[in-house]
Amino acid sequence: MKLTWQWAMPNKWTFQMKPILAFVEKELFKHTSVLIPFGGMKRWPQHPGMTYIDIEEGRPKPYLLEDCRDVMQELTKQGKKYSLIISDPPFSMFQAVHSYGNTKMQDITYVWQLYDQLLLPGGIIIHCGFNSTGMGITRGYQKQELLVVNCGGSHNDFLILKEKKMQSSLDNIV
Repeated sequence: MKLTWQWAMPNKWTFQMKPILAFVEKELFKHTSVLIPFGGMKRWPQHPGMTYIDIEEGRPKPYLLEDCRDVMQELTKQGKKYSLIISDPPFSMFQAVHSYGNTKMQDITYVWQLYDQLLLPGGIIIHCGFNSTGMGITRGYQKQELLVVNCGGSHNDFLILKEKKMQSSLDNIV
């Protein structure tokens, strides 16, 4: 696994931090179908294959306005598949619950299952947050790259983890 360390000023909008934006864009334009479950403020208008989900009105268009878990359940039922998922919840799943009152997001295992169902074999998932747990080898994922963004002082480092789906997690059931 490749490990990179960089420094940047903290920003609540993750993709406004230059090292993180560069890391994501290095992967983004290799994919034709991209899911961003926590849409936030960044849009890539030059990329036509993007699906953004957000729970809060007033974000830049386009986006599907609803709880991302509900939208991902519907996308799964529709048989949608993506070659890249960029997961950038607000700071942490705990913070998502705190900020939006969305207790469904506490069940992170279920959210990861939805990611797994929506990601194509060989697809990539990029996790933005404060840990490097990711999807894990038991689900058939291989950690490929970790970007550590130090923000100095009393701020937590941002950890940006890139994983590749090597096989369906259903293949792991004996």
